[in-house]
Amino acid sequence: MMTGYRRAAVGLAALVAVTLGWGSTVRATVVNESEPNDFAAQANEIAVGDTVRATFSSTGDADWFVFEWDSTKMYYLTSIENAQGVAPDLQLFYESDTTQNILTTSVAGRNGQNNFRLSGYVPARSGRYYAKIVNAGTAAGGYRLRLVGGRTLTELQVHEPDNDYVAALRHHGLDTNGDTLVAAIYPNNDVDIYWFQATAGQTVRVFTCPVLDLDIRDTDTFMELLDPLGRVIAQNDDRGNEATSSGPRNNTFSAIEKVIPANGRYYVRVRCYYNEDAGTGPINENRPGTGEYGISLWLGTPPPKPMAFEKRPYLQNVKEDGITIMWETTQPADSKVEYGPDTTYGQVVYDSSLVKIHEVRIKGLDPQTTYHYRVLSDTLVSPDATFRTAIYVSTPFRFTVWGDSRTDTASHGRVVRQMVRWHPDIAVNTGDVVTNGDVYQQWSDEFFSPAWPLMRNTPVYVSIGNHEGNAHWFYDFFSFPPPEDYFSFNYGNAHFIILDTNKPYYPGSAQYNWLDADLKSPERRKATWTFVFFHHPPWSQQWDSPGYSGESGVRRDLVPLLEREPHVDFVFNGHTHDYERGLHNGVYYIITGGGGAALDRVKTGDWPHIAIWLSQYHFCVVDVNGNDLVFQAVSVHGTLLDSLHLHKSASGVVASQGSPATPTTFGIKKAYPNPFQGKTRLTLQLPAAGTADVLVTDVLGRVVRHLKARATTSGVTHVFWDGRDQAGRLVPAGVYFAVARWHGRQSVVKMLRIE
Repeated sequence: MMTGYRRAAVGLAALVAVTLGWGSTVRATVVNESEPNDFAAQANEIAVGDTVRATFSSTGDADWFVFEWDSTKMYYLTSIENAQGVAPDLQLFYESDTTQNILTTSVAGRNGQNNFRLSGYVPARSGRYYAKIVNAGTAAGGYRLRLVGGRTLTELQVHEPDNDYVAALRHHGLDTNGDTLVAAIYPNNDVDIYWFQATAGQTVRVFTCPVLDLDIRDTDTFMELLDPLGRVIAQNDDRGNEATSSGPRNNTFSAIEKVIPANGRYYVRVRCYYNEDAGTGPINENRPGTGEYGISLWLGTPPPKPMAFEKRPYLQNVKEDGITIMWETTQPADSKVEYGPDTTYGQVVYDSSLVKIHEVRIKGLDPQTTYHYRVLSDTLVSPDATFRTAIYVSTPFRFTVWGDSRTDTASHGRVVRQMVRWHPDIAVNTGDVVTNGDVYQQWSDEFFSPAWPLMRNTPVYVSIGNHEGNAHWFYDFFSFPPPEDYFSFNYGNAHFIILDTNKPYYPGSAQYNWLDADLKSPERRKATWTFVFFHHPPWSQQWDSPGYSGESGVRRDLVPLLEREPHVDFVFNGHTHDYERGLHNGVYYIITGGGGAALDRVKTGDWPHIAIWLSQYHFCVVDVNGNDLVFQAVSVHGTLLDSLHLHKSASGVVASQGSPATPTTFGIKKAYPNPFQGKTRLTLQLPAAGTADVLVTDVLGRVVRHLKARATTSGVTHVFWDGRDQAGRLVPAGVYFAVARWHGRQSVVKMLRIE
């Protein structure tokens, strides 16, 4: 619902410390926590507009705060800027009972970087409320508590109704000059509809953004652009990752950029992402259905950007006699590549066509040869870089694999920098390189910028993920063999297959028939090794949202094809944000989804053939030398997580003598019985003799019991939990997690204790 308040155009910056049209003033004050405040009776008094500097003295420490809330107003209570290892969690109490938490769900971790977020909250009754902030993390340290909002529901509903097209037309259309309109979604399942007139060929840029005293995660909007017939022609959920004072965080507001296809009246529909009518419920404190936002629309021809590299030069589709070099400029320009055996270059490929996305194919090269190159467009000249053409069949080579690199650009950048140190000949990403493939800017911010140190000297291939959404940008920015989302190629003595599990792959589909033929092809038959890459894994051991343990369709349709003799050697997947390795019917299945997205840590699968699963940012390294192969999983810190040494002979593939594959295996295999009443047995696989710590935690991450699993040799060991805490008291029935830790590695299993 719209308000009557407008401000000048602000882009994506929040409007702060302004006076609203109805007389309220946004208050912004930074105050310090006053200790002791460990109990409700010692609670610090705070007010709307306060940001409190606070400190946890230990893990499990609790700080109490008290404030006045009005049942006719909307509020936001969040934690920000927490120290490393600190994880604030919120419990909320009404003044009449400071023992009964009135929140029905946990809001921990919703604000990024282990911070909590209670947003768009309208209290059930007026009065004094107590906030108990508990440190559910692993270390002591500081954080900030932020209380904002306080605008009345009457103010927020001044321009209702606008929930349908007829009602929307009674209001003035959106300004098309970039002015920002302050708005709000209330009550739950509310939808706001706006309209504007546009002409074919115009570019519309419309976005929601934080306004007044709000933050980039205070409201989770979902926005759609509809044509004059009411058909959705574009949509967006989140704007993507942004740098903030709390570290990289996902901006949960929305943005759409679209070229208008025809003259007419267009509509913008805004709702909260969590909307039961749209099928994204249920709504609760963890999944809020209300919140304030600003909406801004710009229509016309964007002002020109100065000539610069939007995406610096990167390598694609290498062959023994050629390679593709791509880059993007902010303005249309010509395309020129200079190349040669040294920095004098000496050879040129030139295209006078004025384009922004440049794609130059260099042909007639010598196999297994290093060349220097640089690109020139208009006045731009790139720094010198090198590439090597594809190798001879008999030459040893190395490739790296990583995936799910979206969202956290800092972690993605660290993974890439570690990969560069290994000097791979080629690299493959298993997909989800951006949060939303339709958002142009994310391709630079989340993928090409952090990956450029690798891509400038190493050809990179990508198997498309679900977050790319089959967006045209995928096909614009990459140059792969047709049809580009699934294809194959040979490198050295290996055959590489890239698949698209977003598109049909069932028997009889175009992709299935192509794969069936490719596996029988002469190119595949003359290769010693076969590697397959696609995004969705057939099996998955971990997933933070319950219910996912892999793709049943992949298990049903693709796995039998890949395991058909002569079966492929390795299958690499992403989607699950961790590292996993399993062996099934002679095929090694690797999940390498630790490239930058938030890690999955909850064990949801129980696949006996998966030997190892780790929640760590990482990448994989594969060295091929004739019939010998060395596989390694390497952490973002450069430490070895897992490895395999394989040798292929006429009788099959066997592990070399002394293979570290078994010694590096670690994890909780299962809890049995589960659910349980008396006690449950935890089965662990330890990589060597020693002791593993097993922490039993509640759903808030608080440690209730510390166990030890000991083994005199590598292999399986057991430890029992009797349902009691460290003091010997029986814990309440509910969900608990067993977290096993071994020399920096971690494995988690979910347990349910029943009465």
